[in-house]
Amino acid sequence: MAAGAPLFFSAEHLAVIGDAGAISEELLTDFFALTESDWRQWPYEVRTLRELDALEHPGDAFAHLVRYGKGWRDKRRGRDCRDFYRICLNDTYILQKTCGGDKNHLLPFMVYVLVHELVHIVRFGRYRYLPLRENGRVMEEARVAELTNEIVGGISLPGLRGVIAFFSGESREPRGAAGEPVPRARVKPYRRCSDANI
Repeated sequence: MAAGAPLFFSAEHLAVIGDAGAISEELLTDFFALTESDWRQWPYEVRTLRELDALEHPGDAFAHLVRYGKGWRDKRRGRDCRDFYRICLNDTYILQKTCGGDKNHLLPFMVYVLVHELVHIVRFGRYRYLPLRENGRVMEEARVAELTNEIVGGISLPGLRGVIAFFSGESREPRGAAGEPVPRARVKPYRRCSDANI
């Protein structure tokens, strides 16, 4: 899908992504009745293409989740986090699909993408659910997509309806806040890197 040199987020884009992250966390906190303690147990960070190594590259997806595990023997105490999550963003594809990162397109798009990835984190952390077989991963993606649509479906954010329709397959092209089409790319499942050093 991406031809030529990769595109990278600017400082302005990163600020919008930060806003999308704050909105996304708040939505999940309300939906799943999460506490600050829950979020501390599931540490995560969002990284862009410039910050990713080759194994973390999202390929032809907008984003994907990498789960780093800490072996039980490496835990220092019972409350020590066992897992660390990294949401890996594909700057190039996201910028191509959001009219170059125009805020009216980028904000609703990133709210959807980040809610989706954070739902995975909540499911892995709270329910210790980690499908290892391909069939389980396909079912997990379908369930996470349902939950994502339920979570974001109740908020009022210009352009979000078009993004929901796009990711739900109801529209071939996501629509931005002004109604213009934003093309679609494939969603890639998460990856797991066991017992990686964090």
